[in-house]
Parts: sequence; structure tokens; C-alpha cells
Amino acid sequence: MDEETKQTMKEQLAVSRESLVILKKMNRDLTYRRTFTALRYLVIVALLVFSYVQTRPYLEGLLNTVTQLQKSLPKSLPSF
Repeated sequence: MDEETKQTMKEQLAVSRESLVILKKMNRDLTYRRTFTALRYLVIVALLVFSYVQTRPYLEGLLNTVTQLQKSLPKSLPSF
């Protein structure tokens, strides 16, 4: 091989290694992004479930009160 071909191959190898480093960083970024997105949605769902569990007794009490109020109202009133 002549010197020009060897030099071109060395340059291509350097560019290839640089590209590999950049691709590895991009892959790592994508992995972190997917992981943290999944964790974000998991936290949101957990907060919604926790909120529902904590407010359920109050909602049931409110529903019972409304039901009792509807039963105690006279039948002549228009219902909404």
C-alpha cells in the first residue's frame, strides 16, 4: 500500500472511533431518557392511587350525605 492510502485509512479509523464515542453517548442518553420517563409516569400513577385511597372515605361520606338528602326531600320538588 502506498502512503496516501495508509493515511486515508488512519483518518477513517479516527473518524470511525469518534463516531462510535458519539453513538455510545447518544445511546446512553436515550436509555436515561426512557428510564426517567417511565419513573415519572410511575410516580404520577402512584400519587393518583395514593390520593384516591386517602380521599375515598371523604367521598363515600359525601355520597352518603347526598343520598340521604335526596331521600329526605319531598317528591314534589323537581329533581336535577
